[in-house]
Amino acid sequence: MSLGKMKTSIATKWKEEIKTMDTAIKGWNYGETEIVGKNLQFKVNGVPAFEIPLSNVSNCSSNKNEAIIEFHGNDDCSVGLVEMRFHIPQPDGAGDEETASELFRQNIMQFADVEMETELPIVLLTGMPCQTPRGRYDIKVFPTFLSFHGKSYDYKILNKSVTRLFLLPHKDNRRMYFVMHINPPIRQGQTRYSYIVFEFVKDEKAEIELNLTEEQLKTQYKNRIEKNLVGYLYEIVVKLFRVFVGIK
Repeated sequence: MSLGKMKTSIATKWKEEIKTMDTAIKGWNYGETEIVGKNLQFKVNGVPAFEIPLSNVSNCSSNKNEAIIEFHGNDDCSVGLVEMRFHIPQPDGAGDEETASELFRQNIMQFADVEMETELPIVLLTGMPCQTPRGRYDIKVFPTFLSFHGKSYDYKILNKSVTRLFLLPHKDNRRMYFVMHINPPIRQGQTRYSYIVFEFVKDEKAEIELNLTEEQLKTQYKNRIEKNLVGYLYEIVVKLFRVFVGIK
C-alpha cells in the first residue's frame, strides 16, 4: 500500500493523520541530544538520526566530559546493545560546580527504568572499601535495593539480584573479606563484575543507627536486627546485608 493510500485509509477509519519525518542518514557520530517524551533523540543538523526509549536504560554515569548509558540485557538475544558513550564537552565560561555530562546524566535518570531514591534510606554506609570493583563507595540501603555511589560510577543493585554472601578471613588474620555475588553482574565499561568484594580491617569498630522505628523492626523484620548497632564494622555490615537483602 502506498503512503497516500495509507494516509487516506487511516484518516477515514480512525480520524488520525500520518505525519512524515526526515531521518539523518549522513552517518555522523556527532550532533545534539534531546529528550522527547520518554525517548532520547540524537539529532544531526536538527534532523533525528536515532531514538532510544529511556525505559531500556538501566543506569547512566558521568565522568568528567563523558556520559555512559547502560541498557537492560535481553537473555533472548545473542547480540545486543549494552552500552553507549557520549562525549559532552563543557561549554565555554561554564562553572565547575556541575558538568554538562552530569546534567545529561540527571536528565536521563529521570526516565530510566531504575528504582529511584524517593525515600530516606534505612542506613547510609560511608566510604565502604571495595576491592572489586576497586574504590570507596557510599552505600544506601533501601527496602528493595542497594545504592552504591562512588567517585566515578554509581550502581543500583536490586535485593533479588543478590544470590550469595560470603565472609572470608584474610591470611594475615588482620583483615576480613565480605563478598557479595550478584546476577546480573554490574558493569564498568567492558568489564563485568559478578562479585563485589569488600575488605575490612578486622578490629575497626563502628556505631550505626537505623532509620526505622521499633514498630517497623518488629513487624517488617521480626526483630532480627536492632535499631542501634555497635561493634566491629565488618560484623555490622554483614548483619545489615543478611537482614535487608534477605539472604539467610
